[in-house]
Amino acid sequence: MRNVLIPLLIFIGCGTVKETPSNKIYTNNIAIEEIISKINNEAFPLKTCNAIGTIDINFDSISFSASFELFLKHPDSLRINISGPFGIELGNAIITQNSYLLYSKFENLVTEGKIEMDKLPIQLPSSINMENLFLFFSGKRTIPQNAILQTDKTTDSVVVLKSIMNEIISEFTIDRNNMRLLLIKHNKESKVVLTEKYYYGNEISEYPTSVILTPLNEKRSLTISFESVKYNVSLPRLEFDIDKSAERITK
Repeated sequence: MRNVLIPLLIFIGCGTVKETPSNKIYTNNIAIEEIISKINNEAFPLKTCNAIGTIDINFDSISFSASFELFLKHPDSLRINISGPFGIELGNAIITQNSYLLYSKFENLVTEGKIEMDKLPIQLPSSINMENLFLFFSGKRTIPQNAILQTDKTTDSVVVLKSIMNEIISEFTIDRNNMRLLLIKHNKESKVVLTEKYYYGNEISEYPTSVILTPLNEKRSLTISFESVKYNVSLPRLEFDIDKSAERITK
């Protein structure tokens, strides 16, 4: 279970395009600023999230699938309960902006420590922070306000925006019809270092059916498939009970 929870922690066009006198870029008569605002406004009101689904982890030689229930208190606290076959609870994790606590019930082992982004086994690009990861777990995401239009990649079906942060070029692919975020590619020195993919079951779904996080090493990935997601609901306490006899490891 310890080997399962640690990877979890690691992952724990052709339309009208013109400039107006106000320097706003329009596509399908919608300003780019309006597209960014629409997507961000769907994420920023997020206060809490309760989601149920399955999680699939591929981490080099480790391949694991389990059921989960998560409780997210935006922007800084996330609790995940992991269950195996027949609903057997395997363990729990609490992740904050600065620390983590993992409890393997099978091993009766607690592992805790500080989160140091630059020391993770998988080096996430500097364009990704803990708040971004929390939003990823809720099926939400945001786009930087300074993102600009990629005219060479924008088509009849998608709008592509680009932002640059700390040498990382992030490209955001958005569905023209419903203004949903479909894909984010984080590039450094012309190489894709991380992709985020968002899949939706239908045109009116409030949340994606699945989200996939894939680093440069394609042998590693985290897929979250949602069965249900509820936003801005009351949550139970984020703390969970730990057996008094549990062994503790601090890192």
